[in-house]
Amino acid sequence: GTARVTVTGIGNYTGSVTQDFQIRNAELSGGVSVEGFSGIYDGNSHGIRVSVSKPSQGVTVKYGTSPGNYSLADSPMYENAGTYTVYYQVSADNYHTLTGSQTVRINAKHIGNCSFEAMEDRIYDGKAHTPDPVVSDGEKKLVKGTDFTVSYSSNINAGTASVTVTGKGNYTGTKMNTFTIQPLTLQS
Repeated sequence: GTARVTVTGIGNYTGSVTQDFQIRNAELSGGVSVEGFSGIYDGNSHGIRVSVSKPSQGVTVKYGTSPGNYSLADSPMYENAGTYTVYYQVSADNYHTLTGSQTVRINAKHIGNCSFEAMEDRIYDGKAHTPDPVVSDGEKKLVKGTDFTVSYSSNINAGTASVTVTGKGNYTGTKMNTFTIQPLTLQS
């Protein structure tokens, strides 16, 4: 804003001089740090963190999911694999408002880092065998069609059949598994 100073002479000086001057808002940028997130899908939610060291009080930080829209009191949180942009606004009395954005990048987890239950043997019956693999990420059981797709080979005749699990959504990459098709025992 505008301020006014008046200097009045004393002693060997008489009269007074008045001068207006501008008080400008300070910059916030030196006291603000912003951290995004970059990591591999872990099932947890992630957002950005805005820290303000100067000024030490009277600061408001707001967040949004589009530029110019800062209606959230906390950073939006993201769990699924993808790249997200979080916008922020830092404001305080007597400071210029600071805006910016930071990225949350969650990379898909390689399906090979998940556990696979052993697949039970099958008995030859002349038909294609397509057992569903049981895949887990820690305590979480993955869902066929959502977290992975499955393809089979050598799964009709007796011998070793192959199952290829391909990550989907929060998972990427492929992992091979096998099961055995036992020969049919002939009976008289």
